[in-house]
Amino acid sequence: MLQTEKLILPKILSTETKVGIATPNSKYPELFSRLGEGELILIEGTFGSALSLYSWLRKRMAGKFPERDYRTGRIHKNELQRITSLLLIKINQHQAALKGAPVLPWLREFFPEQDSFFISFPDFLGMNGAYQWYKNGIKYPGLNLLIHPFYGTYFPTRFEHLELFDNWLQSGKGLFSNAIDIGAGCGVLSLYLLKHGISLIDASDINPNAVYSFQKDVDRNKLTESIHVYNASFFADLKKQYDLIVFNPPWIPGEAADQIDQGMYYQEGFLEDFLREAKDKLNPNGRMVILFSNFSISAGVTDYHPLEKAMEKATFFKVENISKQKVRPGNAKKSTHWMNKVRENEWVELWEISPTV
Repeated sequence: MLQTEKLILPKILSTETKVGIATPNSKYPELFSRLGEGELILIEGTFGSALSLYSWLRKRMAGKFPERDYRTGRIHKNELQRITSLLLIKINQHQAALKGAPVLPWLREFFPEQDSFFISFPDFLGMNGAYQWYKNGIKYPGLNLLIHPFYGTYFPTRFEHLELFDNWLQSGKGLFSNAIDIGAGCGVLSLYLLKHGISLIDASDINPNAVYSFQKDVDRNKLTESIHVYNASFFADLKKQYDLIVFNPPWIPGEAADQIDQGMYYQEGFLEDFLREAKDKLNPNGRMVILFSNFSISAGVTDYHPLEKAMEKATFFKVENISKQKVRPGNAKKSTHWMNKVRENEWVELWEISPTV
């Protein structure tokens, strides 16, 4: 049975919770008004009718909070989440009480003691999508092993920084006897390290779901002799130094709404704190690689490069080289979408850093 004590799981509500009802015949504008007042709405009927209401709400919120740039994009995301999180569905005997709803094994694994409860419809959709990734696995460029990201685990959906890292490791093959992957997430960077002959790898992440996720893949592929996974911020309590420190930090200053957002947003002082801790963890002849992006400048979030600014204070490190690669065009449906404009001026970066003494 899945041990869930330390995992971050979706919030569920008692079926005694006071709710309004949405049926396939309910008027969407009326439901929208009630949701706007903060009323919890339980969806009844079919999975298809639930998807129809959810889709209508997304379009309505897109009209009410249009996305024009990064700032309005964040507002839209937050407001959409606020409204749609009030949409509930009922779970009976670990199955959604909607005709035609997909079977989701995680409902039983996550909530084995609860036979009947409410869960938000977006959380159900998110769990179902995550389960498909977890079940089928993801193939990343240059790796033979599939990665199976568990619920609530950040995993890359863009590959340019992975390609930069793979190429950099290829150029220095055999130079490092050990390494640590900070903020490992699904563990993709650790597998690139292993691919290039580094057989002693520590991997840490503050998110317990990410640690569970990567440990499952380590066990699945019989890599326990080479990779050790820790639930910790940065370097945990590991009393050793490394030939190579690898970090793919969040690229955007801001508040993280959940554990997935922790892979994208960081709070003030985050990069500086990491560099101070890394000072005593890197061997004198070692290297540190930080994978970053100029996204915050390209999107107008900052007028400075966050990592460049943090490195100015870290006089105990020096930059050996910065490799850059342009970001490929995005998948936004409209060419005028603000994210496509951002990507036109965005590149990913690999910072190679060494100690000054």
